[in-house]
This record gives sequence, structure tokens and C-alpha cells, in this order.
Amino acid sequence: MKLKDKNKIIKSELNMKYKKASLQISMNFIVILIISLLVLGMGVWILGKIVNKGNQLSDETFETVDANLADIMCEGSDLVCLAPAKAEIGITKGKKFTLKIRNIEGDADFKFNVSFKNAYTADDTSTPITTVDSNYINSRWLLYKGLITGVKGNDDVVKGIVINVDSYSASGVSTTPGIYVFVVRVYRKPTGIPGNYEPYGRPQVLMIDVK
Repeated sequence: MKLKDKNKIIKSELNMKYKKASLQISMNFIVILIISLLVLGMGVWILGKIVNKGNQLSDETFETVDANLADIMCEGSDLVCLAPAKAEIGITKGKKFTLKIRNIEGDADFKFNVSFKNAYTADDTSTPITTVDSNYINSRWLLYKGLITGVKGNDDVVKGIVINVDSYSASGVSTTPGIYVFVVRVYRKPTGIPGNYEPYGRPQVLMIDVK
């Protein structure tokens, strides 16, 4: 066999070996990639379960604290109570308040709303702050879920109301420090019975000293 032919055979064998090696490397890379994706997916799933469990425990803890706070600050005969009803909040800061509802009758659904009433200067509560927009404050400052369903008879229920004092009290108008007054109204309807919600308990006044 000529030397030239031998070189061709050797080159052909080498090319085959290189192709096999490249194919093997590619297969190994694909397998490693799949395993890595599976491990990453499993890690994300486990992390999600841990975070969800932590959030659940956090919510349960806050609900327990809210209930204990309401028990301490509210009279046993109060149908509706806020704890606390007054607070000092800095501009761009927030605070959570607890609304406690005592259902002294049968099973019922409740709803409540929080609305801004008026604002006064801190030095003189007879002087109103006129540069405020009720709709702006109600939509930007307040955070709560106002529907409560399936409350058993003679049970208590507590809900959180968060007030975040925005840097503005109207569109383009900076918040003026002073006393801001909100009103909380609660309504009740027997569970499973068609009809309108009726006012329940006394409206609660919430006063915020904005600093």
C-alpha cells in the first residue's frame, strides 16, 4: 500500500475518532444540562414552599397579635372597635390598625369601609387643611380588605387596616402635617339570606397625627 493511501486511512480514522469524541462530549453536555435544570427547578420549588410556609406563619402570627391587641384595648360590650384609634405617622410611613367585630347574632357576612373625613392643622384643630383630595387619599393612603364572610354567631373577627401616609394628599400637592381624620363603618347581613347589608355598631373614628 502506498504511503499516500496509508495517510488517507489514518486521517479518516482520526476524523472518525474526533467525531465520536465530539458526539460523546455533546451528549455529556446535554445530560449535564438536563440534570442541572432539574436540580435548579427542584431548588426553586423547595424555596417557594419555604417562602409560602413562612408567609403563612407570618400571617398567622400577625392575626394572633391583632386579636390579642384588640382584646386588650376593646371593651367586651363593643360591637365594633378600633385598636388603636389614634396614632402618629410620619410622611411616607405607614401603620397597621386592628378592626374588631363582635357578631352577637347568628352566622353573618360583614363588610366595612374606611373613608377620609377631614384634616386640621396640628396647632389649631379648628383650622382645616383645604389642600386635600378625599378621593386621592382614599385611593392612595388606605389598604384593607373590606369583605368578611361566614362569621359564626357569637364569634369575634379581626381585620387589619393599613394607612400609608403618601407624600401627596392631592394630585401634585404635598402632604401637610396635621391631624387627619378617617371614619370606619361596618355593615352586616345574615349569611345565605338575600338582602342588603345593614349598618352594624357605631362608626369608628380613626385619627392620624401626620408628622
